[in-house]
Amino acid sequence: MALRRAWVFLSGPISNGETVTGRAREENIERATLIAESLEEIGFRVYCPHRELRPFAQAGKPYRWLMKECLRALTKVEAICMLPGWKESAGAREEHWFVELLNRSRRGVNTVRKYYSVEDLVRSYE
Repeated sequence: MALRRAWVFLSGPISNGETVTGRAREENIERATLIAESLEEIGFRVYCPHRELRPFAQAGKPYRWLMKECLRALTKVEAICMLPGWKESAGAREEHWFVELLNRSRRGVNTVRKYYSVEDLVRSYE
């Protein structure tokens, strides 16, 4: 029987407020997608905005719309994993800040656990 793992949100750079474009943006998306797939292979449920929201971004949805979808997803997950480069990403910093506020409002009940590396996330569920 497979071990039940957390539903985790991956937070990391995509476009950094449109300052990262072209190949660098694609590399950010590919990196996050590969991490999501590897976590899913070991039983985690993953919300990866890089992957889930990509069709909407390609269709021209505005940045604020995309961020609202991320914040909505954060109200449903059990954990957030901050990916490398998150501190340089305005969106990832906003997601981190939102989780801080969300956890304060929940007063210790159903809080979103925070991880600052994929390794720490995986280790906590072994």
